[in-house]
Amino acid sequence: MNNMKRFLTKLICCFIPVATWRHNVCQHWLDGQCSIKLFHLSAQAHGNAGDWILAESLRDTIAMVFNRKIHWIKRNVRKSVTPHIIRKINKCDALVIGGGGLFLKDTNANNISGWQWPCPIELLRQIKVPIFVIAVGYNRFRNQDDFDSIFFENVSELINKSKYFGLRNHGSVRAICDCVPKKLHDKISYFPCTTTILSRVYNVSKQNNVRPIIGLNIAFDRSDKRFGADIGLVLDKIVHAMKKLSTIADIRYYAHCESDALFTTFLQSAGIKFEIVRLNQLHLDMHEYIKLYSEPDLVIGMRGHAQMIPFGCNTPIISLISHDKMKWFLDDIDHPEFGIEIHDPKLDIQLYEKAVDILKHRQEIIKKLVTAQDKLFNITNTELRKILQIIEGKSDD
Repeated sequence: MNNMKRFLTKLICCFIPVATWRHNVCQHWLDGQCSIKLFHLSAQAHGNAGDWILAESLRDTIAMVFNRKIHWIKRNVRKSVTPHIIRKINKCDALVIGGGGLFLKDTNANNISGWQWPCPIELLRQIKVPIFVIAVGYNRFRNQDDFDSIFFENVSELINKSKYFGLRNHGSVRAICDCVPKKLHDKISYFPCTTTILSRVYNVSKQNNVRPIIGLNIAFDRSDKRFGADIGLVLDKIVHAMKKLSTIADIRYYAHCESDALFTTFLQSAGIKFEIVRLNQLHLDMHEYIKLYSEPDLVIGMRGHAQMIPFGCNTPIISLISHDKMKWFLDDIDHPEFGIEIHDPKLDIQLYEKAVDILKHRQEIIKKLVTAQDKLFNITNTELRKILQIIEGKSDD
């Protein structure tokens, strides 16, 4: 009987192209186990380990919450958009854009949209399936040139077209609200990056290290925007703190991008022993990436995903803030004390003292992380269930 139901379902779906009807039929016949076809635009690439992990975690989180079979059509968000691509999108049940810091003008710079997805407004308007923007960030650097006018027009149209528009921190919500007409503000929601709830989606195990392990990441792309004229002073302070910390812990350096490895020369010059993990050169599965960020007792990170990934693995963090998004995340989890501004005159002292304190009270800190993750997971679960209802035609919003 079950085989007959499946045969009839497939037969009906061939002749009913409307996504809503198709899913209602499948829901009735197969108790919710029918396949959903989603077109996913992301910046996933091995060259940036954070972008790779976040795209995988987003798809896995959606699959877990939807509890449906999902057929993913994956495409890099930075590739050109043509009428052919729009037709492929329209053959799916929905378009998912995200996550990641896609609202940035100098990565995949273009005068088509002004941000990383170079989709002209006229093609954007031809998309007929529901659009879901999920866990995307406003990544403009401090003192960086503002977006071009096309950005404001394109993003306004995207928000208007989207069935759901979720940004990964409240700082991004405020920033995008400043970019678009007030009538669109109610369509903008908060949706945390799925890397922040990795322990809720995957099996994350902690280990007791005989000697503490401290993970470190220093972001070196756009160093002029991150460090400014004080680059030498800032790096000296970080090295000074790490030199002292290396006497009580093993140092493991995480390079998310090729440029991050440049900081290892400073560690070497200071005579600091360390292990380097070139995440950008490893083609691992999610469980192996998670293991790497679950092992340290503390991770000190300057990249957003050197902050959010260990947090999602229940690993205590210290955020070196050179970009507003780092602070925005800490504000969202109600723990601004985990961050230090890199231009703080006492950066080296603060970094050392915070690290020692966290190592001393590690178990108490982990409990705080778990509580914060509970909050983020509840939001994620609620928002994804709203999205599933829209895809299955049970909601118009």
